[in-house]
Amino acid sequence: MFEHRNESRAASEEKQKDDGDELPVTSDSSSEALERDQEQPEDDDDHVYPSGIQVFIVVGALALTGFLTALDRTILSTAIPKITDEFNALGDTGWFNAAYLLTSCVLILFFGRIYTFYSPKIVFIVSLLIFEIGSAICGASQNSATFIVGRAISGIGSAGVTDGNIVLLQYTVPLRQRPACNAAFGMTFGVASILGPFLGGVFTSNVSWRWCFYINLPIGGAALAAIFFLVKPTPIKSKEPSLRRQALLLDPAGTVFSVASLTCLIIAFQWGGTTYSWSDARIIALLVVFGVLWIAFVLVQVFFQETSSIPARIIKNRDVLAAIWFAFSHGSGLFTMILYIPMYFQVIKDASAIKSGIMTFPMVIALVIGIISGGVLTGQIGYYVPFAYICCVLTSIGCGLIGTWDPDTAHPAWIGYQVLIGLGYGWGFQVGIIAPQAALPRDDVATGTALAQFARLLGGTIFTTLGQNLLTTHLASRLPALIPGLTRQQVSELGATELRTLVSPNDLPEALSIYNDGLRLPFYASAGISASMIFATVAFRWLSVKDPERQGGVTEKEKKAREESMQEAA
Repeated sequence: MFEHRNESRAASEEKQKDDGDELPVTSDSSSEALERDQEQPEDDDDHVYPSGIQVFIVVGALALTGFLTALDRTILSTAIPKITDEFNALGDTGWFNAAYLLTSCVLILFFGRIYTFYSPKIVFIVSLLIFEIGSAICGASQNSATFIVGRAISGIGSAGVTDGNIVLLQYTVPLRQRPACNAAFGMTFGVASILGPFLGGVFTSNVSWRWCFYINLPIGGAALAAIFFLVKPTPIKSKEPSLRRQALLLDPAGTVFSVASLTCLIIAFQWGGTTYSWSDARIIALLVVFGVLWIAFVLVQVFFQETSSIPARIIKNRDVLAAIWFAFSHGSGLFTMILYIPMYFQVIKDASAIKSGIMTFPMVIALVIGIISGGVLTGQIGYYVPFAYICCVLTSIGCGLIGTWDPDTAHPAWIGYQVLIGLGYGWGFQVGIIAPQAALPRDDVATGTALAQFARLLGGTIFTTLGQNLLTTHLASRLPALIPGLTRQQVSELGATELRTLVSPNDLPEALSIYNDGLRLPFYASAGISASMIFATVAFRWLSVKDPERQGGVTEKEKKAREESMQEAA
């Protein structure tokens, strides 16, 4: 099962500098690297891809798993009131979503390492099984503690599935066809993220909140069967190292430091400004510990490069760095808008949870159109950079315009502005994922795409929490004038429909105006972070996914130059 891929890549210490785009890094002996390069093919053409209906089934199965993991991020937003009533655990509400977001985010890099060394098919199947087990636990839970444990387990599986979708795609279609497949993944991911609250409301109102999780079992089971029978990744011909060597190659020290540090960071953002003030000793301690542990992680990556989670040759690649920032900014803006646009409709426009979901359809439809058309056009013209520019412009303008919404905003404005950001985020959705695939050799793609996926989820987690802090701080400073005795904790737990019951009819217009002003803060924050995608966009090289010479991120010319250099060194 073990596939010692990273050592096969040590030879590729990237002669691929492209006008100095990449810095030299330390490698093992050139003769050993050359020997491994000769043992293992790196060109896509060495792999026999499936064809016909088999491709559609596999891509469809992978897209379905992405749909389920994305759905679990947002489906609870309308189901939480029922769950808290049943469990009598209002104090645990914050962890219902945080447990899933925490594990699904912090373990992305670890799974990128796992996919680099072990059979992608087996790792993916195990990850999907973990996700399904967590869903079953959540659906059958009888108390909040069991429910939270189930959410954490689902998050672990989600991290593996998120990485695995991109890795398994390498064995299903060649590079030039991946933009269209990534578009399918992006479409299901975007639709699931936006429709989550709507579907959660439907299940909770008409069946039971437990079906928010039971629905994962048959769909996930069908996808698992398709992957099991149809995906056959090419085995890597290499001698299996000892168990001790396997453990070292998984970077245990780096993994512990990264997971622990990111856990502290995410918990600090979950608690800061809501459960505790930002000046509270607990929040300060979490942030300090995060900083110390993250520095320790960086030091491990620098001084133990042979077994590091993020090899220097990858992180020094300018396209990978650009992809990380692009994905972070894209996820920050998109997830913030997905969360707060329905909140605007529920609080300001007095729409029900289901109706607010329907009112976001302009964004959903535009997002789907943008993702599909962006993937198809990228495959046709060969370049993804133009769509990065379009995404940056449309989203920054669109989010800024949405920040002008008020209680009297008419249909054309709230429909049109949603279309604008939907198209923008749709056209840019796959840029951060396809760039590492075009810039890196196949054996490094798992790590490169894991970094981009991690950045997208981390950005979404941080900015949605930041948006909540901005909104809560604003409301806590303004609403007590209308609602005497209202505490910050009560403000943070204020439901979408509760505001109208807490103020008198005469004070309602002013209360809605205050809430509307608070919602503008996350909208403007999204505009700012979306505009920052321009820094990543100008850093991208114009690499073509249609280049017949470019296979696995390396052209034949670059490969020959690298081999000649290593032969001279030997």
